[in-house]
Amino acid sequence: MARSLIKDGLYFSVGLAAASKDTVEKIVNRIVREGLLSVTEGRKLAKDVLKASNKAQKQLTGAVGKQIQNAAEQTPFATKADLEKLRKQLMGKK
Repeated sequence: MARSLIKDGLYFSVGLAAASKDTVEKIVNRIVREGLLSVTEGRKLAKDVLKASNKAQKQLTGAVGKQIQNAAEQTPFATKADLEKLRKQLMGKK
């Protein structure tokens, strides 16, 4: 049960992060047309959803960036700084 809730929450976060302004506006316009919200309420809803979407995008980007950084730190590959240091050492020996 808890695993399902976590999975659903993650899918929601990714979906929210991917929500474009155009998509949000289309959905909100449909809700307004169907009379479920007033125009004013629809505008507020769109603004709130887009704000949450931007926040989710930043959080997701940060989390992915951290994972990439962690993976890069654990790999045996040389970094740009390592290569530059080696280049300087080789140039100094000539």
